[in-house]
Amino acid sequence: MLHGHFIDDTISIKNRADGFMFHRTWIVNCCMQNPMKSILDFTETEFIARFFLDLYRLQLGPSDSQQNTAQFVPLASRGFGSDRTYELRVKHDGGLRSRRMTIGPLGENIESKSMCYKVVYDDMLVVKIPPNHIKDFDKYIVSIEGERQILEKLAPSVKCVSPNVSAVLKRIPHFRNKENLPPDELEKKYIDRLRKDPGSQSHLRIGSSFVFFTNLSKHPFLSEVVEKMHHKDVAVQDEILKNEDALRNIDAFEVAYGGHNDSVFFRLNDVYNDYENRIDQIVNQYGIAPSVPAYMKKEWFLFHLAERELRTDESGFPDGFVDDRNVLLEKLFRQKRKDIVSYKKTVTKYVRERRFNNNRSSFKAITTNILELICRLAEQGVAIRDLKSDNIFISLNTEEAVHSLASAEGYSLGLIDLETAVIFKTIDNEKIPQPLLAGTPSYATPSHVFENELLRDIFNDLPRILYLQDWFAVIGMIYNVVTGEILFKKTGRLLPEIIEQKQEYMGENDALADTFKNTSWIFWASAVDEFNEKTIASKNVLESLKVVIHKDVSRMFKRELFKENEVLSETIRKQVASQTIFKNEKNRQSLIKSSRTAISRYKTNWEKGVNIPKASATIREEVIRLLQNLEHLKHRLEEQIRIFRVLDQQSVTISVYKLLKLLFSIVLNCMYRQEWTDRKHPQISVY
Repeated sequence: MLHGHFIDDTISIKNRADGFMFHRTWIVNCCMQNPMKSILDFTETEFIARFFLDLYRLQLGPSDSQQNTAQFVPLASRGFGSDRTYELRVKHDGGLRSRRMTIGPLGENIESKSMCYKVVYDDMLVVKIPPNHIKDFDKYIVSIEGERQILEKLAPSVKCVSPNVSAVLKRIPHFRNKENLPPDELEKKYIDRLRKDPGSQSHLRIGSSFVFFTNLSKHPFLSEVVEKMHHKDVAVQDEILKNEDALRNIDAFEVAYGGHNDSVFFRLNDVYNDYENRIDQIVNQYGIAPSVPAYMKKEWFLFHLAERELRTDESGFPDGFVDDRNVLLEKLFRQKRKDIVSYKKTVTKYVRERRFNNNRSSFKAITTNILELICRLAEQGVAIRDLKSDNIFISLNTEEAVHSLASAEGYSLGLIDLETAVIFKTIDNEKIPQPLLAGTPSYATPSHVFENELLRDIFNDLPRILYLQDWFAVIGMIYNVVTGEILFKKTGRLLPEIIEQKQEYMGENDALADTFKNTSWIFWASAVDEFNEKTIASKNVLESLKVVIHKDVSRMFKRELFKENEVLSETIRKQVASQTIFKNEKNRQSLIKSSRTAISRYKTNWEKGVNIPKASATIREEVIRLLQNLEHLKHRLEEQIRIFRVLDQQSVTISVYKLLKLLFSIVLNCMYRQEWTDRKHPQISVY
């Protein structure tokens, strides 16, 4: 049953709920015979709905009614994800006025970071609720200006939208822009007015805390676009209902799902024949056979098979019939579960392949634009540090309406929520500001939750660590775009544990550095396993998708490979210099300059005890371990040289599979150092 929440101006209350202090003259009740609902029971989404209900009342203006009663009613959920639609109802001038709005969370709830919600109220808005309530107006404006600084740094290369007070105030009648001021001037005017009239600041609060509002106009989020492309559950249901001939006609089944799946058809056909016999018995038992045509019985089966509610009103059947029919279907489907599951897997695979082929060009174009985005970010010297599809919107490059995303040139990717961003290219070697330590678990690394000072001491290249954090996120984003799945889901669960371990050693620099290195091994070992497992499982799909690497992106990759080459070469020199077995300078130079094949052959000789000097078992073990490490490092070095030559070509086309491996290897080799590995921990490598 639908229920709503009423607001009555005649009673004034103050009630603390989930940290919000409501100073407005509001009281909340439930309608339609539901008991009174306390503010303490309200969800954050409902707090936002209350805010926009109040905005709607302001937009309607003063009322002749003595009681300006208002209500927001949650409607049946439709569409994707967890978006919720509300109907806002206000008793105004003796009549009932209403409108609708939609609210949905953007991304995961991260304790140290603001929670963002997508709100459709005329335009698309983003409502950002800070984790620690902001009660001071000047502090609120400083936060807005902080994101504005990042926006100005990226403009015009990367389109960004940051919070502003105008997003809400321009919707309120007595704040309307009657002078038609440009956006920047209007924003300044509003801020001056709010400072002179602190009472008006309540229009920017939910409860006692200031909240950030961003106007996205009609721009869709990348996450929504990708979700719709891969929303296979609804597509599978539609396919089952649409292709009803596949139940009884082998030719129709083979046309859709191929002759190699004939056994699936015959098993499902047996299930349907069994159903027909049983449903006929029930229909005859209730004496309604003449009024139940064959198509209706087939529809009952198909809708149950698709796990979809029937569209028809069934109130005209005798008491008990509908229950008996449903029990029959549930019992039969349990008994024939293997056959039902086999059929659904066949349909799901068909739907997935069809949707992939239909969206192939869009997947390529989105991937191209993601690469262009990180290239521009690197050029401008900005790391977003919470890059994900939920924080990216699609911006058309022309004013014409473009419904297809198949052409990368037709649109670009813009950014919202710059809360964690930092400028790493500073003027005159200024100190890089400490960004907010936060990130979305499936798209973040251990470096996201440790301070700049520690990262600088460990890596000696803080800027590279900061912008490669975005590269790690891009790996997960591209995989999600193409497959619809989360790449580092299991690995992301390690981040809260890493934060806990970090808290134990706060203030102890040496212990904190060791904690970072130890937790990094655990994290990257998991990430490598998950990356290899999932990319290999999706290899056919990932390899079938080829993307063109533009020159600016190619140059960016080559710069990173060159840096990695320097790091690897230095690591090889250090490993050879630090060992005490091969003391002769000629032997040491030979180890440094030898190819991977030569090192591998030499290692085999030591393992077999062939053509080597006499040595104890302990010495042999140390030599073999050294040669294993050198073999691994030289393999990476040779692979880099091979990729560098590919990128050096005039026109570069690469599969998404190889692209992901390239990106991941660069990030891994930068953020995890093999010299941290001890005897207990094996080498970590994506190759």
